[in-house]
Amino acid sequence: MKQWLEKIRSFEWKDPMVIILVCLLVFLVTGTSIKGCLQMTAERKTVCIDGAFGGSFKGYEGIVNEAEVTGKLVDELAALLEKDRDFIVIRTDRSKTVSERVEMIRNTDASLVLSIHADGSLDPSASGMRNSVMKTGDVHRDDSIRFAQCIADAFSGSLDVHNGTMLYKWLEGGVVSRKDTDLTDTTVYTYDTWSIMDCEKVTVVSDLCYVTCQKDVDTWCHEEGYRKAAGLYYRAIRNYYGLQ
Repeated sequence: MKQWLEKIRSFEWKDPMVIILVCLLVFLVTGTSIKGCLQMTAERKTVCIDGAFGGSFKGYEGIVNEAEVTGKLVDELAALLEKDRDFIVIRTDRSKTVSERVEMIRNTDASLVLSIHADGSLDPSASGMRNSVMKTGDVHRDDSIRFAQCIADAFSGSLDVHNGTMLYKWLEGGVVSRKDTDLTDTTVYTYDTWSIMDCEKVTVVSDLCYVTCQKDVDTWCHEEGYRKAAGLYYRAIRNYYGLQ
């Protein structure tokens, strides 16, 4: 090191050729670094994480409420993604309406949207995970199915997982008719689906568990459970993009 410093001091810095060569070297080094940074930024995947409900809206209320579950889980997952240089993370504002969130997502570069929910039932034995994909006819349906399968694979062995499509229609008198289909059903129904899927991005709505089931709550709805679930969702996202 000392020898190199002595060589540098020995240069004739007033010599125009030396100055030109040094400037060229600096340009090449910094140019390469900038190019590398730009390339790395271009290759990063932009993922939007949406937590259902928030503020005064609690969602399903059971042993715990849905808003509490989604808020804590989204915090854990976003923290994991933000530490990963492969990703740029966008979070929706949980105080906004779904329509406002949809508009926000549309105006981003997100290539994937994960909307995290929890489920509820009058039957306390109902349990497990439900992943809802985009309905038949949507341009992003195939990729939505692929992402849902990545989630199912990640959670395999941890709980029962059902992948399908949630459809609904408003009937007279304000009654809602709900229809749940599996992935083999390719019928084009005149039903609506989750409003968040209007964002025009690859989207999956994932109900982690039932807040009305003691077994599910004991497994997932606490600090350790949220951390574990976040790690599995994180694995699913990386697998979706083919990242090991």
